Amino acid sequence: MGMFSKVVGYRTEDDDTYKKHAKVLIACKEAGIKILPEETAKYFQWEYPEEYLLKEVLEIEVPNKKINEDDSDIIEVKVSDIPEGVEVLRFVNK
Repeated sequence: MGMFSKVVGYRTEDDDTYKKHAKVLIACKEAGIKILPEETAKYFQWEYPEEYLLKEVLEIEVPNKKINEDDSDIIEVKVSDIPEGVEVLRFVNK
């Protein structure tokens, strides 16, 4: 049986970009606005102001490339592909 590997990035609630978009999401929810502004929708990758997004966006899968070389399994992450605000990377093998 093969192993499953992924790279997960974690943002914190202290991130300025997160704080800005969280305020917008909360304001939209409280005001009964059904669709998020374009920039905030892009950040949360969802167009509706749902509160679960406030936690979900803190943990995101990071783009990576799996390489098998010389009997080694390698996970390669390009620094430029790490989403803004990510402070911790976790490599998960199952």
